[in-house]
Amino acid sequence: MNSTLENANKQLLVANQSIVDAHTAGLLEAQEVERIGNKLANVNDELCQAVQKLALVEAELAEKHEYVAELEKAKLVLEGVNIQVKEANQELVHLNLELEEARDLAVSAAKLKAQFVANISHEIRTPMSGVISLCELLLLNNLDDDSRKIANYIQRSANTLLEIVNQLLDYSKL
Repeated sequence: MNSTLENANKQLLVANQSIVDAHTAGLLEAQEVERIGNKLANVNDELCQAVQKLALVEAELAEKHEYVAELEKAKLVLEGVNIQVKEANQELVHLNLELEEARDLAVSAAKLKAQFVANISHEIRTPMSGVISLCELLLLNNLDDDSRKIANYIQRSANTLLEIVNQLLDYSKL
């Protein structure tokens, strides 16, 4: 567009020179030369205004190009952030799967522990209660002093062992 304005300006100068040459040769009267000169001056003024407007448009266009370049940079940054977010999401999905597996293992372990505690409770307490009861029955009989001491020792030991087992089982329930 700038070259179009330059060509128009050159044509205006050529026309102006042609008028001056025609006047010099006596082909045009002074009033006619003045009228054409005024028209040429008006055209020249419009041409100058068009050039100024063109300069403003070019300046705006340059600003818009800079803005577009900044937008392109921002777009690239956002694309990079988008990729990071997708990677983070994939990692979260992976971690969630690992957490679900760990939770399942913990639930399974808790069930096994509960079964173990129940089995130990039954398997140890029942025979210990039997030993204590038999010792009590034994102590109800006529025993000599040594046998009574041994039976009392067995009963105290069995009661102590039963208390320890009860405490361990209570602790494991926590």
